[in-house]
Amino acid sequence: MTRYELYDLDTDKGEYANLAGRSQGLVVTMKREVEAYIAAQKELNAKLIPEEFVFALSEERRRMLRAIGYLSPGANAKTKR
Repeated sequence: MTRYELYDLDTDKGEYANLAGRSQGLVVTMKREVEAYIAAQKELNAKLIPEEFVFALSEERRRMLRAIGYLSPGANAKTKR
């Protein structure tokens, strides 16, 4: 289960009081906004990168690219458009 965190940074700079439990409606709204943003970015990415440039990477190639900083540790070559 995902644990959401929400803080009022004006009054809680140290992020000690998680308000997510008391503000579930705001958490749901913000989650939808983030999901919509991610979907829009995926659509934009699909328009900017021609299909012929999209290919799966072998595990060895991903390991090599991670080692030199071109892929983040969570990068997943199985992601589909």
